[in-house]
Amino acid sequence: MKIIAISGSGRSGSTLLSLLLSQDARVFNLGQLRHLWRSYEQQEPCSCGESLPTCPVYGDIVANGNSMHALGKAFFKDASGMPDWRDQNACTRLAGQHADYLAGIAAVLQSVTKKTQVTHFVDSSKAPEIALAFSLLPDVELYLLNLVRDPRAVVCSWYKRKESYSAAVRNARDWAARQQRLEDWKPAFGTRFYTLRYEDLADRPVDAIESIAEWSGLPVPDTLFETADRAHIGWSNQHLYPPANERVLQEKQSDVQIAVADSWRDPANRWLHRLTRFFSGAVGRRYYPN
Repeated sequence: MKIIAISGSGRSGSTLLSLLLSQDARVFNLGQLRHLWRSYEQQEPCSCGESLPTCPVYGDIVANGNSMHALGKAFFKDASGMPDWRDQNACTRLAGQHADYLAGIAAVLQSVTKKTQVTHFVDSSKAPEIALAFSLLPDVELYLLNLVRDPRAVVCSWYKRKESYSAAVRNARDWAARQQRLEDWKPAFGTRFYTLRYEDLADRPVDAIESIAEWSGLPVPDTLFETADRAHIGWSNQHLYPPANERVLQEKQSDVQIAVADSWRDPANRWLHRLTRFFSGAVGRRYYPN
């Protein structure tokens, strides 16, 4: 099976991107798989209209929710502590230590394939650690899509929800840490690594999706875009759940106009901009020098 793992930071358009890439019936949108078991135990709603425990896809294939969530936290901790993900010996040891967690992920993927007959998956978890887990599964061809947005925009977007400067510092540092991790891991993928700026996706969505489809081999319907900035989103085969973008899940729009969100540039946010520039450091300046 082929998995396109969207990695990067939250508030970067990953939910929209996953929807655009999974409109063909041969592609299944996993949402943020890293959160599936926790959301299942909390009986979160699925975008199909059911709760996850009664969802026609996930309802009878998700097992051991609490234990899988705990196993996932342990995997993430050990993975984040590994200095070099290109070290095959270290990755082999990691896979052995967390065999139960990897088996749980594999079981879900195999069950979804059996139910839907798909072999192409899109995951929007964004955390590089879940992409590492995918890479350790047998019979998986992993494509890593680094979706990167200006860290100032990311921090301002999170700040609207949390209104905490300490959280803003964490968001800026997390943005830089993930981008550094992805940069370091990139050589292991060769042509299976792709970097997409949120700003390019929002400004030229047709070109962005066409480029990703050519890079990854994902099938994309010819009818996806009605105009250069307007897409038709079908929800009949979508099974998304929190914490996917709450507004997108609530509205479930079919006719979506795509445009760059740049309210973060408001001069009133200048202190957040300065804070972000400082704590995202050289990595932030490398991607967004101005």
